[in-house]
Amino acid sequence: MIALGFLILVCGGYMAVSAGNEAAVSNHISTGIIDIELEEHQIKNGKEAKWQDNPLLLPGADVSKIPRIHNRGSDCYVRASIGFRDLAVDLERHIYGLGGSWVKKSDGYYYYTDILKTGESTDLFKGIQIPANFPQEAEGSAFHLDISVDAIQSQNFTPDFSSGMPWGQVEILKCEKQGPYQITSYTPGTGRIFQVEYRGESDSLFINEEDFFENFPVLMPGDVYSDSAELRNNSEKEMELYFRSEVSEKQELTEEVELFITVETDGNEKMLYKGPLKAESLSENRLLAKIPKSGQGKLSFTVTVPKELDNRYSAEEGQVKWIFTTNPKDSGLPSVRTGDFQRIGIFLAAAGVSLGLIVIIMKRKKSNETNHRYSH
Repeated sequence: MIALGFLILVCGGYMAVSAGNEAAVSNHISTGIIDIELEEHQIKNGKEAKWQDNPLLLPGADVSKIPRIHNRGSDCYVRASIGFRDLAVDLERHIYGLGGSWVKKSDGYYYYTDILKTGESTDLFKGIQIPANFPQEAEGSAFHLDISVDAIQSQNFTPDFSSGMPWGQVEILKCEKQGPYQITSYTPGTGRIFQVEYRGESDSLFINEEDFFENFPVLMPGDVYSDSAELRNNSEKEMELYFRSEVSEKQELTEEVELFITVETDGNEKMLYKGPLKAESLSENRLLAKIPKSGQGKLSFTVTVPKELDNRYSAEEGQVKWIFTTNPKDSGLPSVRTGDFQRIGIFLAAAGVSLGLIVIIMKRKKSNETNHRYSH
């Protein structure tokens, strides 16, 4: 079963837009995903190869079987369950080659205690040693080996590996979206400084970057990140700066991600907006600040990804445009309205896959029966 989640990637010289004393930035967001892939390998003729068929085995045989978990999404933790069906003998204790970072807990799961990073893989075990004293009454029968793997975001989540249930009560959701995905890892310290500047000699507004979300990392449910832009009046008169927000089309992601904006001038800070990133109430120009000649102000903004976001918002993109102007076409300035946060429940981004194997324990007869079970 998969519970998949997503992360949010916020993407973005002076960029000058001076027509009508107006300048704009386009702030981009896109969601990532928690997605793992479970593959089977074996050592055949001394070389590793893809698992091809279900073996015909004699008691005492060594089954080379390597379940490999590959992370196609964002950094995550993984766990696995191993189950044998249609067999009275406990073969789980005959599994060998369990990696050092794997530990079995009292809830029955094997937990990988390291973070599985984007693009990395880990092997669950190397094989199974069929006991030489395998009961005769079980010979000639088939047994099933089922392996199921779950993944959960590592960001904003800390497993308690001293507990018998390191992940606690998490809800595993089915993944409805397929790859491939382009996952971008966050490199801290980009440190771009954003500026909106009015230049009196040319009576124009200038913005030095294309995207005010440029410094934000890849985001996951529960993340909160803030940044700011300097507001500069490079003129010999007081400047009235207006602000509005636009979303070009229906984007569900911008309706769920939360935004908080404040503006500061002369040491006084006031709230401009609190609500969804879509910010429909900011669609009309409103006075952002009055900045004295040669003065400065600051626009601060915080983006919050609610914890309750689920798989519907994975692998999506969104864009919101912020427009600054000193000469708005409309004169009506509606009062600032704030949005209410709606919280339903808490979901952590998670994912899972599973596979199955049928092994025939026999003396002489052959079988090519196979059973693979995947859940996506």
